[in-house]
Amino acid sequence: MSSSVISPYFSKPASIVLSSHKVLTTTLEAYRHTAPTSDFHKKKETIDHADSDIETIKPFPTTVAERKNFLNFKTNRAVTEFQFRVYDLCSQIPSGMFSTYKVLSDVLKSSPRAVGQALRNNPFAPLPIPCHRVLPGTYFIGGYDGDWGSGHKVDSKKARLEREGLKFDEHQVLLPIFQESRLFTDFKL
Repeated sequence: MSSSVISPYFSKPASIVLSSHKVLTTTLEAYRHTAPTSDFHKKKETIDHADSDIETIKPFPTTVAERKNFLNFKTNRAVTEFQFRVYDLCSQIPSGMFSTYKVLSDVLKSSPRAVGQALRNNPFAPLPIPCHRVLPGTYFIGGYDGDWGSGHKVDSKKARLEREGLKFDEHQVLLPIFQESRLFTDFKL
C-alpha cells in the first residue's frame, strides 16, 4: 500500500510505504530510511530498530505562518491550534522522563481525553514531539499512535521508553521507583 503526502514544509512529496511488518519508510531526507530486504532476520532487526527509534527528528513548524497551512499526513487535515499547544507542551518532556495526560490537560485547562486525541494523531513522533513519553495517570503503558494496551505500536512506545531508561513490570505498568522520580510537571506555556 502506498500513498503520497504533500506538505508546504518539504521540497518534495513523502512517499509512504507500509510493508507486511508495518514498517514505515519515506523518501524525505529528514526521516530514517529502511531498505527492504527478503531476509527475515534483517527485517526483524529493522523492525526492532524502528520500535526503539528515539533519534529521528521530523521537521516541526514553529511559526504562525508554517502552522496555519500544515497538513497532518495521518488525518489529511490541518493541525488545530489546540493540537499544536499539546505538541508544544509534549516537546518539553526530556528524555528519561514522562508525564501524564492529566498533567498536560491541567496545564492546558482541558481534559486528558482531548490531550490523548491530539497525541493520537501526532505527525511529529517520535521527535521533536515525544508523545511516547505521555502515560495515563495509572502509569500503565497506555496507547500509542491509535492503539491501546497492546500491539506493535504500543510495543514501539515501550521500547522507546525503555531505551530512555524507564522500566515496566510484566503488566506494562511503570515501575514504582520511576513513578515519582521521573514524572515531569515543570511545563512552560
